[in-house]
Amino acid sequence: MSVRCRFRIPESDVQKAVDFFSGLGFSVSGNSSVTNLKREKSSISLYTSGTVICELAGDMYSELVRDYFVSFQFDYREYANRVLDLPLPAVWAGSDESGKGDYFGPLVVAAVCVNDDKARRLFISGVTDSKRLSSAELKRLNECIFDIAGRNCIEIICISPSSFNRLYDRMQNMNDILAWAHQKALSAVSSRNACTAAVIDKFSTDRTVDRMSKSLPGVALHAITRGEREIAVAAASVVASARFAKEMDTIGNAMGVQIPFGAGESAVKLAKTIISEQGRDYFRTVGKANFRL
Repeated sequence: MSVRCRFRIPESDVQKAVDFFSGLGFSVSGNSSVTNLKREKSSISLYTSGTVICELAGDMYSELVRDYFVSFQFDYREYANRVLDLPLPAVWAGSDESGKGDYFGPLVVAAVCVNDDKARRLFISGVTDSKRLSSAELKRLNECIFDIAGRNCIEIICISPSSFNRLYDRMQNMNDILAWAHQKALSAVSSRNACTAAVIDKFSTDRTVDRMSKSLPGVALHAITRGEREIAVAAASVVASARFAKEMDTIGNAMGVQIPFGAGESAVKLAKTIISEQGRDYFRTVGKANFRL
C-alpha cells in the first residue's frame, strides 16, 4: 500500500530535483506543467509551481525520496526577497485570520514566529494558504506547524461569537476588530521571540496599517497583497483555520446540527431558523450579528 506525501520547493529548483532523480535512474515523463518521475513502485510528480506529490510504496527508493525533500536546502529569506520583494530579518512573524466571512463560529486570528530554518522546513512541508487545503491536509499541516515552530512561537486569538458581537456593537467596523486582533497576536508572539518584523495580508487601508504599526514598537510591519504567499502568514492561516474548524465542530455538536461554513444559502437558512425559533439573543452566542439577514 502506497503512502502519499506532499512537499514544496522553490519553483526555480524544480529542474534541480528532476536532474537529481533522473540521475538515479528514475524514468521521466510529463508535460509543460508537471514532470513525473518513477522507479520501481515509487513515483514523484513535480509541478512547475514547486508542489511535489509523492506516492511512496515502501520500496528501497521511498526513504531516499522522503529524505531528499525533507532536507532540501535553500535560503528562505533570499527567496522571499527575490520572489516577494520582502526583506526579512533573522526572526519574524506572520498573522492571518479565519471566520471573517462566516455567519457562524468565532473570528480566529493566529500569529506564527519563524526564523530562516523554520521557514524553510515549513515551506518544504507544503504549508500554504489554508483555502487551498482539504480538511485532512489542514489537520496534518496544523500539527506539522506546531511541531516545527513550537508552541511558544504561536499565538491564537479566538474571539467567540458573543465576544465578537460585543466588539462589533462598540466598533461597528470589521477591519478595526481585525486590526486589534492581529496586533494583539503579533505583539504576544513577538515579545516572546524577539521578532523584529511581521507580515500580514493587506486587509485594510494604509491608515489602519499605520495604526497597527505604532502599536508594535520595534517591529517593522509589512502589509502585502496576497499575504499568504509568505510562509509565516501561510502558517498562521493554517493554524487559524484549523482552530476555526474545531470551534465550528464544538458549536455544531452542542446544537445537534452540522454548521455550514461561509455565508451562503445554507448558512442564511439556518441563521433565520435559529432566530425564528430561539431568538436573536441566542443567535448572537453562535453566529455573527454584523451580517444582514
